[in-house]
Amino acid sequence: MGLFSKSMFTEVEGVVLLNGKPVEGAEVTSSYDWSVKDEKKSKTVITDSHGTFHFKEWKSQSVLSLVFPIQPVISQKITINYSGQEYTAWRNIKSTYGTGDEVGKSPIRIECELNSEFKEQESNGFYGICKLAS
Repeated sequence: MGLFSKSMFTEVEGVVLLNGKPVEGAEVTSSYDWSVKDEKKSKTVITDSHGTFHFKEWKSQSVLSLVFPIQPVISQKITINYSGQEYTAWRNIKSTYGTGDEVGKSPIRIECELNSEFKEQESNGFYGICKLAS
C-alpha cells in the first residue's frame, strides 16, 4: 500500500474448538472500526474440517495522520457464529499502526474454545474466548 499504509488488524490464524474438537462450518467474522477516518470494514470466513480460519492483514491509508499526528484508536473484533449462537472471540483496542503490535508478533495465532469464558486473555491486552496459541 505504500508510504501512508497503516496496519488496522494484523494477520490472524486461528482454530475453533468445541470440547477440544475442531468445529467445521463455524462462521468467523473479523472487523475493525478506525475512528480517525470513520472507516469500518469486516470480512467473514467459514472454518474448514480442521476448525481453522485465516484473515490476511487489514491495511488502510491516511495522509491526514501524517500531517496531524493523532493517537490511533482502532476497535478490533472477531466473532464466531455456530449453531445459532454468537461468541466474542477477540475484542481489542489497537493504539498503534504497527504490524503485530496487538500481541508482539505476526501473524496472531489464536485458539478459540467455544466453552471458554469471555475474559481478558492478556494483561492490558485483548478480551474474548480465544487465547494465544502456543
